[in-house]
Amino acid sequence: MPRMAPAEKPVCDVLADNIDSSWEDKALHMLDILVNYQCMNIFFDKVDLSPDQLEHAKKRNNGEDPSLPQSLQDIYDKVAATDAKFYAKWEDFYSDVKESLGFYFTFLDKRDLVHLEARSCLVLLQKLVEENEIFTLYV
Repeated sequence: MPRMAPAEKPVCDVLADNIDSSWEDKALHMLDILVNYQCMNIFFDKVDLSPDQLEHAKKRNNGEDPSLPQSLQDIYDKVAATDAKFYAKWEDFYSDVKESLGFYFTFLDKRDLVHLEARSCLVLLQKLVEENEIFTLYV
């Protein structure tokens, strides 16, 4: 796999290194890593959409105000919560992450920077979760 720097290790290798980790530990570790990625870090807080972006989202949602998705930090907190089990399996977690990012991908203009960042994040997550099977390998 090509790397940006000779000593750089792909994220999927880092996550697959610990074969005894639960999917929850891998999910938290993945989000801990991805929060530092330029395309991902804005989605860890609530994204403040401009009036133009909200208007475009409303048009794409058949004239109805779309409900804003939860932030990735909210999803992180749900996985990290020890007193309650919000996600029974990794597929539920991954579905929530895709739904959160999918809002910006689906409802914003394709030239919008937030749309493009959401698209990049979705591609990155697809590579990690679906192609490299970080939650299913070595478990």
